[in-house]
Amino acid sequence: MSDVHDGPASDRFVPLSLKGNVPLAELATAGISEEMAAAFEHAPTGACVAWGIPFEIGDVVLLRDQPVTVEFEPARARWLVFIHTSDRRPLEPGPGGFISPMRGAGQLGEKAADYVVLYEDGTEERVAVRRRHQIGAFTRRWGENCLEAVAQHKPHPV
Repeated sequence: MSDVHDGPASDRFVPLSLKGNVPLAELATAGISEEMAAAFEHAPTGACVAWGIPFEIGDVVLLRDQPVTVEFEPARARWLVFIHTSDRRPLEPGPGGFISPMRGAGQLGEKAADYVVLYEDGTEERVAVRRRHQIGAFTRRWGENCLEAVAQHKPHPV
């Protein structure tokens, strides 16, 4: 696991402590793909700063096919910024062996989840999280970037 500190933390953001459903140390054996388990050593942990936003990463929320509820102390905020990723999903060929429509390895536009934020007054906001829009796979091929999200680290030479 790695430290992510790509610059100073902005004082305009405060990390929220979330109680996840899987300890980070057990993620590699919690039913994720072999590729994601192999890349696990690069997962951010602890106090991190990504794009100037501070995060506190402990237990993670692993979402598969059932809803997961995450509670945290009430907070007043103009923004909620999530540091999240998606596992790879195999491309399934259809009749004749063709993949149609071809959305790429990142499954462009496929709905991955809904985030539902419940407010203290009982109202809620439901936000669709779509692959390669609001969430990207932990690794990507050239050209398969997200449209509305960024990688956990700023661009850097390879």
